[in-house]
Amino acid sequence: MTTPFPRYLDVGELASGRLTTVYRAREERTGRAVALKVFADPAAMELVERAVDHVPSHPHLVARLGTFRAPDGRPVLVEELCRGAAGIPLPLADAVATTAQIADALDTAHRHGIVHAAVRPAKILLTDRGEPALTGLGFATLRTVGGAALGYAAPEHVAGRPVSAATDAYGLAATLCALVTGRAPFRPRPGDSSASLVLRVLHDPAPRLADVPERLADVVERGLAKDPRHRPPMTAFAAALRAALATPPPVARVEQPADRPTWVFDTAAAPSAAIATDDLSLDPASLRRRVRIRSGTAVLIADEQGLTLRAGLREQALLPWADVRGFEVRPSGADGQLVALTNAGPVELPATRRPVGELGYLRALLDAYRRRAHLG
Repeated sequence: MTTPFPRYLDVGELASGRLTTVYRAREERTGRAVALKVFADPAAMELVERAVDHVPSHPHLVARLGTFRAPDGRPVLVEELCRGAAGIPLPLADAVATTAQIADALDTAHRHGIVHAAVRPAKILLTDRGEPALTGLGFATLRTVGGAALGYAAPEHVAGRPVSAATDAYGLAATLCALVTGRAPFRPRPGDSSASLVLRVLHDPAPRLADVPERLADVVERGLAKDPRHRPPMTAFAAALRAALATPPPVARVEQPADRPTWVFDTAAAPSAAIATDDLSLDPASLRRRVRIRSGTAVLIADEQGLTLRAGLREQALLPWADVRGFEVRPSGADGQLVALTNAGPVELPATRRPVGELGYLRALLDAYRRRAHLG
């Protein structure tokens, strides 16, 4: 049986677009099912090879397996075969979890200097494990804005200005809108021309996400800011998404001496600093390497790098100290919540909900870690 791609059997087309055609196939040697992404431009081979060599691996990025040239000279990218895009809309908790996982993947890419520039629901596939994974990373230079992508495109991209990590923040916030509502924040109205849609993307405020918690709507609103400088970095974006829906578990209680506030931490990692009872200030130089604050399955870790936020057994994110401006205590009924004031907005810290009177020491402790990082 003839095949258009040597060493691959059972080839069948899955999708076709302006830049690529994607085929399902089976490796002749291993029997493994794969996706073959065939690029229309034979000159794109160097870019395809660079996408394999330089795009980092991540559980929520579609895995790249190799490259080759088809007999007609077109570049082919071999990727893991996914089930296809997730249907939208999704239940709210699933939509937020999916978006946070893709934010983690984009954060990894941005740390390697790679921007996607076309984040939208069609680019989020489900792996054979049922996990969301972003496809299309590494080809920003090939992308133009048009068609369905226009509703998810950042204003600077639409205007032809350079793209950046902030462009992906906009695309991801727009994607979350679609995962929740089934629609992009900007979409054609009856009788709309492409030009009128472009003008709305450039100048109109994005509609606020309705029927969701206010904190989540705030996160999305920041992601859809017209000015790229006002959008959150991906680390803070992921943390804010998780915090927006987090329900803190009940606070565990431990007995402490009467002259010490009651809070929960790993005694092996307790700071060796004395409390100045007048202002609860701590000496940053006297702190140990890190402190872990626990409550149920929620864990908050402060160390030289920043705050690691873990709201469950698996989900976690890092807030670098450079993104944290300070902390405040927010009353909530009989209890309070310690909040990190970040460049992307306030983020509630897991494992810190407890009576307001007990939060002063915790606030001073985390601020001492922050000050030590800045003093370096």
